[in-house]
Amino acid sequence: GRAPREAAFAAVAVVARQIRLRGVTGLILVDFPRLEARADRDRLLAALQQAVADDRVAVQVLGYTRGGLVEIIRPRDRETLAEQLA
Repeated sequence: GRAPREAAFAAVAVVARQIRLRGVTGLILVDFPRLEARADRDRLLAALQQAVADDRVAVQVLGYTRGGLVEIIRPRDRETLAEQLA
């Protein structure tokens, strides 16, 4: 239906922004609302790729896992707090 599709696309910008703001790095899995149409899933990945394009590090949107989660890799670009304090 329309509601899951609208929710998924609305979440793209929020997810990209929160990953950046919180400094989340490594392998990231996102459970977007399930999209039945292949074209919608492809558009969601393209929208997510565009949303992370202005990140200061090279974020990779890898696609969907077999379980239907979206897989993202965001490399670490600075030391952790523990490393800074050591």
